[in-house]
Amino acid sequence: SDTIRVSSGATLAGTGTVNNAVLAAGAGLRFEAGRKKALTVKGDLTLPETGALYIEADSPDGEIKERFLEVEGTLTAPDAFEGWDVYLNGQPAPSGFMLLRRGNALIGGYMRGTTLTVR
Repeated sequence: SDTIRVSSGATLAGTGTVNNAVLAAGAGLRFEAGRKKALTVKGDLTLPETGALYIEADSPDGEIKERFLEVEGTLTAPDAFEGWDVYLNGQPAPSGFMLLRRGNALIGGYMRGTTLTVR
């Protein structure tokens, strides 16, 4: 099969295209803000309950407006990414910075306004 398996402690990164990917618990995603093209998974992507997201952002407040990961198949991921650690420019992300799922894409950024989460 054409499945990339990312082990605990390793990261999936870049702007290319992969067929399918599975991240083990403790694996991560690495993203550089400002790239014009997202990492694309043509098939399915499975993310674990625990992992890490590493973001390098030019903006000091970590404002990220573009999607950094797009999945054309099925995205299996935690609802709220509560078990994920998020790092911004090599440091733990400040309070309020979140990893969010928007359909079959992942984005990172600050939550603004009032948010109500229902499970």
